Amino acid sequence: MRGALEGDANLNKDGGWAAAGGAVVPPVECGTDTWDARVPWGRCSGGGGGGGGSKLEETFVTQMYQKGASILRMLQLYLERTAHWGFDYGQPPTAFFKGLTLYLKSHYTASAVTSELFDAMTEATGEPIESMLSDWLLTPGFPVLNAELREQSQEVVLTQRPFNDSAPNATRWWIPLSYITKDSPDHARYVILNGSEPTAIQWSPEDNTDWIKLNVNGSAFLRVSYTESLWGRLRAPMKTGVLNKVDAATLAFDASLVRPDPPPSAGELEHVARLRADGG
Repeated sequence: MRGALEGDANLNKDGGWAAAGGAVVPPVECGTDTWDARVPWGRCSGGGGGGGGSKLEETFVTQMYQKGASILRMLQLYLERTAHWGFDYGQPPTAFFKGLTLYLKSHYTASAVTSELFDAMTEATGEPIESMLSDWLLTPGFPVLNAELREQSQEVVLTQRPFNDSAPNATRWWIPLSYITKDSPDHARYVILNGSEPTAIQWSPEDNTDWIKLNVNGSAFLRVSYTESLWGRLRAPMKTGVLNKVDAATLAFDASLVRPDPPPSAGELEHVARLRADGG
């Protein structure tokens, strides 16, 4: 597992994309009025163009652990069928936390390997955790989802590919993808992608104001590439606050990373900067 995560750190070091707060975000030059997404929580690691030295080396090591934590978070949200992070101490532990507890109790005085985490989580959840997570933890990189609206068949067709050459081109991840729609903005539903075959979400928009937002709250470790017909529908709820701050920010990061046509406007990117300044 460490080798794959180190591969991601090297990718980021060479100008790729950093993981921060559970979502993959684009690097931004560090300066007086800007923040550096390559550094956890947006801190500047040095002067001018992003500074360097030991600070950046510390950042890359941190990113290895951030990716691992983000993948476990993705798994938890899927197992609990939610896209909203939180923990209720008044409720019994979920299967996810039972699995982590089993793993930690079994190995708290010794070292452990990835397969032992898989075994503990499988025993607690009843899910085939190894087949679900092995590519995430043992292969560098992350996927981009291509989302295309096919109005005639009333579906959104999803395909996946590696973001860049950080992962073998044939890599296809198991992806638990959450989504919300205009008529159900507070209830996240899930669809599973697993392999190279397209996956479809049945969706029948009534008019041009209907929208569908994929990867709610950045719950999965990926980026989404929307076609213009889908992206155009999301501009209004993004600007008016119908989408929460996290969803608005991840949309703008998606747009800046995968280059939709047309690209996000300066106003939309400024909106993300304001969210950042407000602590969102």
